[in-house]
Amino acid sequence: MENIRVFVRGLDRKMAVFDLGNPEEMQKMTVLQLKEKILVTEIIMGNSGQWLIFNGRQMKDSEMLSEYGVNHGGVIQLAVKLHGGGETRRSIENLHIRTL
Repeated sequence: MENIRVFVRGLDRKMAVFDLGNPEEMQKMTVLQLKEKILVTEIIMGNSGQWLIFNGRQMKDSEMLSEYGVNHGGVIQLAVKLHGGGETRRSIENLHIRTL
C-alpha cells in the first residue's frame, strides 16, 4: 500500500511534502499531529499562531485530517498569526490629541 503524501504551501509560497503514512494511519492523524510534523521541518517556529487551511476551511487541531477530505496529493495552506505592536487608528488619534 502506498503512503499518503500531502503538500503544505508555506508563507513564501514554497511547497513542502509530508508523508502521512499508509491510508489507515492517515485516517487516525489529527491536524495537530500534522502541525507537529511541520514544526520539525522548521517551515515555521511554534504552532500557537499557526493555521492550516484546506479547501478554504480553517482546520481545527482536534479534528482528523480525513474529516476535511485530505487525500494523497492534497495541498494545505499554512497561515501564521504575526506578532506585532501595530497601533489601532483610535490609539494613534488619542496619542496625537494628548501631545498637542
